[in-house]
Amino acid sequence: FSSLTSAIKIVSFPMIQFFDPVLHEHLEKSGIEPYFAIPWILTWFSHDVRDTETASRLFDAFLAAHSLFPLYMAVAMILHPLNRQEILNTECDFSAIHLALQHLPRKSCAFRWASMNRHRTTDVGEIVDVDDLDEPILKHEKTAQYFPPPVPFQELIDTAISFM
Repeated sequence: FSSLTSAIKIVSFPMIQFFDPVLHEHLEKSGIEPYFAIPWILTWFSHDVRDTETASRLFDAFLAAHSLFPLYMAVAMILHPLNRQEILNTECDFSAIHLALQHLPRKSCAFRWASMNRHRTTDVGEIVDVDDLDEPILKHEKTAQYFPPPVPFQELIDTAISFM
C-alpha cells in the first residue's frame, strides 16, 4: 500500500502540472492530496462503474497495459476538458474539491448513479420516475438537459495511453 501511495504522489500531480498548470495550481491551493484517487486505482474504477460492458472494457485495458495504467487513467479523468472545467468551477476548498473529484468516475457511466434515486425532480419541478424509462437516463429526452452526457471511458483510455 505504501508503494501505491508513493507512486500516486510522485506521478499524478507532477503529470497534472506538466499538462495543465492552471488546474494543478487550483488543486494545490485547495490543499488536496492525490490520495482521493486510491479507490479508483485499487478497484480499477469498478466501484463507480455500474455498466458491466464498461467495467469489462476497463479491466481489459488494465490487464493489457502497464501496471501503472490505472494511475494514468486517474490523471486522464482529472484532465478531461469537461472534468477539468468542473474542478475549476468548484470552490477552491479542500472538501469541495475532494467531493467533486470523488464523483468524476460516476459521471463517466452511461448508466447514471442518479438513477439510484427512483424519482428525480428537474429544475422546473418536473418529476421523472426513472423506472419508467426504457433506456439509460441520459437518452431520455425529458431528462437529457438535466444530466449532461458522460465523459466516455474509451476516451479516457485513449488519453491515458497517450500519456504513457
